[in-house]
Amino acid sequence: MPTSRAVILLGMHRSGTSAIARGLAALGIHVGTEFLEAQPENPTGYWEDKGIVDINERVLAALGLRWDSTGAIDAAAFDRRRLRALQRAAVRYCARTFGGQTLWGFKDPRTMRMLAMWGEIDPELRAEPTYLLVTRHPNEVAGSLHARAQLDPVIAELLWLEHNVDTLLACRDRIAAIVDYQEW
Repeated sequence: MPTSRAVILLGMHRSGTSAIARGLAALGIHVGTEFLEAQPENPTGYWEDKGIVDINERVLAALGLRWDSTGAIDAAAFDRRRLRALQRAAVRYCARTFGGQTLWGFKDPRTMRMLAMWGEIDPELRAEPTYLLVTRHPNEVAGSLHARAQLDPVIAELLWLEHNVDTLLACRDRIAAIVDYQEW
């Protein structure tokens, strides 16, 4: 029986997830307390919990990937021993950071590619997951990523597609709401 609700905010890098995360926090959803620092391209902050980002970065490294790596991620890869250890670390981190909260959540664009791992954490935490998808036109995402990181726009659009396809394959029937950045 779930004792809390976890609002998992999903959205590709540069899709407006920071604005939505800030809104969720204003509505009383506990989204953590130690966030990545604001940068000139995101002056009001990313609203990404440092611990969640660290776990996701460690998972990507264990898979031999980076945030901007393209290509499918086989869900079976998450059964490797090292990734199971990282999954246990994620459970411990979430219990420490969000434990005792009845309504909590987090956002990190990397999570979209790793829902095979994160989806198994909620039952251990006795949390009912609610997925909120933020989307932005792939051309706008590509332009923003090119301006921020000089990422090739074709690669950026491919990343947008892979992030969104991975999300839809993992939890399409459990997405509670979709926020369109342009409409927001």
